[in-house]
Amino acid sequence: MTGTSLSNLDMDRLSYYLSGIIRDPEIPSADAEWEERLLGLGLMASDGLGNTVCSVAGVVCFGINLGVFFWQAGLRVMAFSGTTKNIRQHWMLY
Repeated sequence: MTGTSLSNLDMDRLSYYLSGIIRDPEIPSADAEWEERLLGLGLMASDGLGNTVCSVAGVVCFGINLGVFFWQAGLRVMAFSGTTKNIRQHWMLY
């Protein structure tokens, strides 16, 4: 994603993901090591201009301040009591 870099990712969550979730014994310490590891995981990519940028997956999973990059995205959630989805029954809409 153009305009992103390693600084747009939550390093604490990435460290936990590597050590706690996929149980990788070697956690990178320098930025260059992080970029190499994240390129291998598909969480960063080369932009063709010599820059390493975050992939969409990297930003979605580990990004800081997602609204800056996905301002147009949204999520609508509805909850229903019981096992039916009859909106009229639950809210008495006519």
